[in-house]
Amino acid sequence: MINVYLLIFLIFANTMKNKKEIAVFVSSGIGNAVMLVPVMRLAQKQWRRVTIILNSPFISPEFLKFNNFPADEIIDLRKKNHFSFTINNINRFDEAYLDYSSSSIKNMFLASFISKKAFVYRKNKIQIPGIDFLPLLVNTHATVLHAKMINDSINEENFQLELMQLKSHGRIPAIIKEIRNTAKKIITIQMSSGNNKTKFKDWPVDYWIDFLNRLLLKYPDFGIILLGDENEVHLGNQVLKKIKNNRLISMIGKTTLREAGDILYNSDLYIGLDSGFMHLAVAYDIPTLTILGASNEQFIGYHKFNPKKHFVINKDLSCRPCHGWIGTNTSRVTNPYNCPDFKCLNDLLPEEVFNKFEDFISNISV
Repeated sequence: MINVYLLIFLIFANTMKNKKEIAVFVSSGIGNAVMLVPVMRLAQKQWRRVTIILNSPFISPEFLKFNNFPADEIIDLRKKNHFSFTINNINRFDEAYLDYSSSSIKNMFLASFISKKAFVYRKNKIQIPGIDFLPLLVNTHATVLHAKMINDSINEENFQLELMQLKSHGRIPAIIKEIRNTAKKIITIQMSSGNNKTKFKDWPVDYWIDFLNRLLLKYPDFGIILLGDENEVHLGNQVLKKIKNNRLISMIGKTTLREAGDILYNSDLYIGLDSGFMHLAVAYDIPTLTILGASNEQFIGYHKFNPKKHFVINKDLSCRPCHGWIGTNTSRVTNPYNCPDFKCLNDLLPEEVFNKFEDFISNISV
């Protein structure tokens, strides 16, 4: 019997020793990190050892660990000398994976040194040894593109949202307990995106005020928590100045990223924009209603996978979507920052969004 156990142990040890090592670069914001979760999960299912190469200025190893990102190791490259790290890890990884947001020249050269082969979503404009440039497919969802790096048979018809689900292991925040004293359901809302610097994504604050008034009046059992960072505090202040209601609480600029994630994880619904919290809400398996301006709903909209749980609303204009990785509409502007009127957002009136919200509520049966 001892010999049998020893044999099992030796087989297992040999399997672990021969595990392929892969590196996944996380170089941008929350949303991009979440959309890379399927890459990590699929790799682990194939008995590969996953290492996250973290060089994003927006998230930390603690955030990744707290949300149980499926990785065996996290290397915080922000605190390391890149040259020394490269020299000490030449060809360490069998493969490296870089999404479009991670595909800087610097990252690609790094990946070419530390891995035997690297897969990158980027147009092939420069020849780098060991880099395999993957085609960016127009109107294909980003999570599917990422998953195809590991398994090319995955497409939008067979992709499962469960591949990107995350589970926070935090406690229920005090603010959640407090608002549940006056509300049966909690909606988290982020009124801005991109650190309040991407106006082609942001719905006007006056429209938010109108929408929130309608929501609070029609649904007396709902409580609302506003989330956001310090760049969005003024938006929360404008809302609270116009709306006096104990079922509306602003936590904008009052939480760490981890605390904001706790609040989101313990809420019932999420309403927002093309932002990291929207992707995180989907990963938390929370129903989402997303207001889109210039962004391409075919590329980031989760309604493609579950239209009853994830809604998007956008204005049907001939000039949009003008923001995205590929296939952008340049009929009016070549850069969404240069739009003269942000018509896709300014013409999307509060009553339209509220009507969509009522459809949303009806579909998810809350």
